[in-house]
Amino acid sequence: MDGSSLVVRGGKATLTPGRWAGSDTLGQPASGTITTQGKNVRVHVTNGTAAIIDLTATIGAPGTLSGSGKSGGLHLSGETGWACEFTFTATSGPATGTTENVTTFYSPTRNISCQILPDSVYCQTRTPPRSVTLTADGTYKTCEGCLGDPGEHTPVLAYGNSTRVGAFTCVSESAGVTCTTAGKGFAISRSGIVKAP
Repeated sequence: MDGSSLVVRGGKATLTPGRWAGSDTLGQPASGTITTQGKNVRVHVTNGTAAIIDLTATIGAPGTLSGSGKSGGLHLSGETGWACEFTFTATSGPATGTTENVTTFYSPTRNISCQILPDSVYCQTRTPPRSVTLTADGTYKTCEGCLGDPGEHTPVLAYGNSTRVGAFTCVSESAGVTCTTAGKGFAISRSGIVKAP
């Protein structure tokens, strides 16, 4: 699936699904456990029979893991399934609650993207297609069906993290993205755009 992310923190692993290749259909979220023995790590993530991921890794240089994994399960339609084996290298990301300094970003699901300019913030949802622009005085305008291009190398802002550029702050959460300036702004998610805070 495009845009999936697996976050491993403490003793818990959480899979935030991306989209099935060639469609707007999101996969299903999953969670699981982490076990360690010396330098060996095993991550097992499942949401019943719909998706299962097993990773086995070795801890390398500080903040890195490398290993192999297997994934399998059923497509949401229930008519087709998948199974694959892969190798991977993982690096530690910013800690939850970190304030970054990025001017463009995706939410972990890649359904929301934002760009912070010197005098405004622009955010959009891919599904449904809608956008919002916040100006320096804290007012915002919405537009249904209006979409821009986030760019090929736009980074992901992890859940719990924020970015602050000039007078604007945006926070990424599982419920959506909230952007404010001088205590006023908006929250955008798949379900809509509302005033914040």
